[in-house]
Amino acid sequence: MKKTTSISLAAYAALLLGTTSAMAADKWDGYFELEGRFSNERSIGEGGIFVPLLQSDDSLLFTDIRGKFDNQDSSEFNLGLGYRQIIDQNWILGGYAFYDRRRSPLGNDYNQATVGVEAYTESLSFRVNGYIPENTENSSGVGGKVGLISGGQFLINEISGGSERALPGFDAEVGYKFYLSDNWNLTTTAGGFYFDADGYEEVSGPRGRVELSYDDIPFLAKGSRFTLGLETQHDNVRGEQTFGLARITIPFSQFSTDGMRKSVELSRLEKRMTDRIVRDVDIVAGEVGGEIVSSEAALYTLPDGTTSSEVTVLDATDNVAAEIITSTGNSLIVIDGSQGTISMAGSPPVKANQMIVGGGKQISLTGQTSGNNITFTLPGSRPNIAMGGSRFDLINDNATIDNLNIISGTGTTFFINADNIKVSNIDAQNIGQFSAANTSAGTVLIEDITATNLSNFGMTLNGGNWTVRRATFDNVSNSVTEMRNANISFDTVTIRNAQGSGITAVDSNGAVNLTINNTTIENTASNAIVLLGTGGAGATATGSNNVISGTLGNNVCESFGAAASYNNLGFSDVQGGGPQTCN
Repeated sequence: MKKTTSISLAAYAALLLGTTSAMAADKWDGYFELEGRFSNERSIGEGGIFVPLLQSDDSLLFTDIRGKFDNQDSSEFNLGLGYRQIIDQNWILGGYAFYDRRRSPLGNDYNQATVGVEAYTESLSFRVNGYIPENTENSSGVGGKVGLISGGQFLINEISGGSERALPGFDAEVGYKFYLSDNWNLTTTAGGFYFDADGYEEVSGPRGRVELSYDDIPFLAKGSRFTLGLETQHDNVRGEQTFGLARITIPFSQFSTDGMRKSVELSRLEKRMTDRIVRDVDIVAGEVGGEIVSSEAALYTLPDGTTSSEVTVLDATDNVAAEIITSTGNSLIVIDGSQGTISMAGSPPVKANQMIVGGGKQISLTGQTSGNNITFTLPGSRPNIAMGGSRFDLINDNATIDNLNIISGTGTTFFINADNIKVSNIDAQNIGQFSAANTSAGTVLIEDITATNLSNFGMTLNGGNWTVRRATFDNVSNSVTEMRNANISFDTVTIRNAQGSGITAVDSNGAVNLTINNTTIENTASNAIVLLGTGGAGATATGSNNVISGTLGNNVCESFGAAASYNNLGFSDVQGGGPQTCN
């Protein structure tokens, strides 16, 4: 609100001065101007006023006042004074000076002087601008604690606050104006810019612009103009910037008391006496980062609760399976997918107390000395892994697999035979089977996974204590799960399009205790849930708030043998028919 008010007051004062001058003028009229610049990264709005102060038949003293703002919390005000003189009826020579004030997106205020010289013929234009800002440096607010990987270890660096300042420099351009008809003209310009200060990165590069203008708009006063244009520039700091622009110019005579007063007929050269001054769109501000104040090893927590700072980053240029095989336990391996799909050439045994995590995952780091905590994003992106006939062998305790896309595989993706195993954030498609187990006492957590288009079972479990939550199995060629001698809990699981039964529990190798909550079974070719209690050890199922929907090949709950029992397995909905309990 404060920004808008200051610009409005300046424009109002200039309007009073400009209207008085315009009425007294016998040759050149002042004008208002509105411009918008648009790109996919930045949009800028500008309002300006051009006011003749003193004029003769071949000279003009004027003021140029502008205010602008953008969609990145930046604003600027420019107050200028200029003079132009016609020389030998062939050239216009001019000069000008501006006071500029800008508020940068970081909230810092900068003052600057701009001076320029220009020369025109009827068609050609030349101009050079110099920008002389105050040398005040302000905080950029980018300091703090930064995590990084160096020499196979995590570090936390303490960075001092960076700084920002307005950069001195200059720009220059040459242009040519094509007169297409009495009203239409096309202007093309080419030039460059250079801004630099000690300790800051140089901002320099080429700039080009093309503008198509229509003069004397029918419903506005003589001297009005509408312009469409395109401007592009490039430098090594801001990259390539391309703006589309639209501008309308309305002369003061539009608002005179005697209506659209008759203007003096001007030659093409004389009309250029009121051309807008072309200068950099705003004060150029540069930033530099802070310096490293301190550095320390950073620790992350391993699956068994101990800590380490060691990390290995692998991508498609590495033999990932071989690297895992030769790695040591108590470590973190990051698989970065930014270099393309990773093909597994073997079945690596994941080491004890080892974490294998896809790139882009956020983890918590703690300073070894300071105890400071930061969130760190692992380098690269989440990988796509083609397993072929390979698998991850989770046969050592305290292992974690996290944040991977498995895009194909003919066998079992995860073979589990250990304790305290975690498989999470996995998207697996077009594989043989998601996981298999042969563990008698291990604890396994599978969470936040999606498995689609499986040519075998979803999971086969033989022993262990399993928790499966927030998981989806879709389009499985057999039962989604078959379990023996296990304790398993399903929570918030979706089983869809199974060609066999949804869940099958068999007690042939030992008792099976099944808990099912908040689970949806949809479109199964056989039974939804099957218990086989014929081995004597027993197969039981309990739980609540489950849903059976879509087509069902046989029964909701089916049991075989005296040792099979449904212990109040509750459903909140069975195929749209309301709640039901299997006992």
